[in-house]
Amino acid sequence: MRWDARVRRKDGTYSWVESTVSNLLFELEVQAIVVCQRDINARRTAGAEKQKRAEELACTNLRREEFAYFAAYDLREPLRAISAFTEMLVQDTQMDANAKRIAEFILDGAARMSTLVDDLLSFAGTGRHEPSRYIDLQCAVAQATQNLGVAIKATGAMVTIDRLPIVRSNDIHLVRLFQNVIGNAIKYRREEPVRIHITAERRGLDWVIGIEDNGLGIAPEDHACVFMPLIGLANRDVPGTGLGLAVCKKIVEGLGGTMWLESEIGAGSTFFFTVAAEEEGIMVPETSQELSTVPVFERMSNGRIAR
Repeated sequence: MRWDARVRRKDGTYSWVESTVSNLLFELEVQAIVVCQRDINARRTAGAEKQKRAEELACTNLRREEFAYFAAYDLREPLRAISAFTEMLVQDTQMDANAKRIAEFILDGAARMSTLVDDLLSFAGTGRHEPSRYIDLQCAVAQATQNLGVAIKATGAMVTIDRLPIVRSNDIHLVRLFQNVIGNAIKYRREEPVRIHITAERRGLDWVIGIEDNGLGIAPEDHACVFMPLIGLANRDVPGTGLGLAVCKKIVEGLGGTMWLESEIGAGSTFFFTVAAEEEGIMVPETSQELSTVPVFERMSNGRIAR
């Protein structure tokens, strides 16, 4: 038997003591009940300090997120004004080729800054969210691919989907999650056609959703970095804000799950995340036609989504 107790010393101060009682009556060499006690003040203090640091870190992160949100929100209007007045200047003013090129640089910079602002708002605004209703993950993927329709058509990407479950979650955030990961797979692609495959596997109380691509791949030492906000990989020439996967991880953790990846350079990547499963283990029937974007992409000359 073991327990911790706060005891009073002779000098009136208090100390934390760990007590252990062992029944050794049947040990011939002992034949006694042995009580051992030791001072655990250092351990208790270390635990309290660790808890305090964790709380301080949580408060700091919250303040950072609030700052990012309000700063990004305040930047939106000036950026729109820069873009609008630059476009008016180009339309209403006689410009030589050099002036037009400078105006294009301004518009391009404002567009990239606007994307960063939107991503910052998305990151800062993604906190903990309780599951709202039953969501057909097949439909969430369909919506995400429909949002990415232009990029899918332009690259000839093919998205294939296994039977996906119905879960109790938040549809808006799941669509954003699928859209970010699939969009990354299209962005960080190799010369060969993009292939993305989405799977679902029941593991205990969770569904493990996998999103596999045949892209550039990520070195093992960089796996942790890809989920950090505003950190891009040094070997990537493709422009980006470095917030997409950070938003995804925050969405998953806000819904009570975990997210990770398996990847190697040149071997593509598979991003996994967990979502709580219903006891019944609801799956979409094989004959389900809920994936309403299938006909849309099948009519396109390039790029399609299939099951």
